[in-house]
Amino acid sequence: MNKDPEVSVLMAAFNERRYIRKSVQSILDQTFSDWELVVVDDGSTDGTQSVLQSLAGKYPEKIRVCRNAANFGLAASLNKGLALCNGRYIARMDADDWCYPRRLEKQVRFMESHPLIDVLGTGAVVIGQDGHMKNMVLLPESHEDIEAAALKRAMFFHPSVMARESFFENAGGYGTEFARAEDLELWLRGLACGCRYHNLGEALIQYRSNGYIRSHKSVFAKFDSRLRLCHRYGYHGRAIYAFIALAKSLLVKYRLYVPRAVRGSAS
Repeated sequence: MNKDPEVSVLMAAFNERRYIRKSVQSILDQTFSDWELVVVDDGSTDGTQSVLQSLAGKYPEKIRVCRNAANFGLAASLNKGLALCNGRYIARMDADDWCYPRRLEKQVRFMESHPLIDVLGTGAVVIGQDGHMKNMVLLPESHEDIEAAALKRAMFFHPSVMARESFFENAGGYGTEFARAEDLELWLRGLACGCRYHNLGEALIQYRSNGYIRSHKSVFAKFDSRLRLCHRYGYHGRAIYAFIALAKSLLVKYRLYVPRAVRGSAS
């Protein structure tokens, strides 16, 4: 294992045996080669661990796997993985998503030429559970536009981001008290610390979504987290968007509304 790679790709996985091999392969296929992959298996029970061990055995110089004794959740797993990362840049990746081959190359190139940017995201091609393309979604690009989007719409596709190691030193790791909003809380905390953001205006990942939310618990947990984040970071005027998101989530859950991102194929 290279102890000082340029990029550490950080992934947490829970019961992702169906998709994780393809996800890891998309990292192996990157045109940028100076990376390590750190995967935290969050107590999977479906054979995910055996797939990961097989891949790590085949590519021991590139892939490092650790396993939680139980399912501790995404934030705790990512924090555990962060402690193992050695790269100058930390690139997030989800176990059911897929990267285009030049993702890391393009993000590293941008970060090298824009030293004031702390976190860089990309657009995404949204795919369904069957892998078929639904739509391509681009997010606000400039720091100012991303900040203006906070708590109104997505600031980043979480599995698309690349952040400097110094970002996590300044802003800290993932908070565990905001269920289903761990990434949003981190971006808001980063803004409060004076960190600078950007999104590339192209899709460099495939982001898997079926457009539906599984339980009332997850819907109201996210709503509660968004309300508390509005209060914590002083976005009181944007609390209305938490209620709008709650209404949309309930309509989506009962299949009365289909999110724009998954309505159909983009040209």
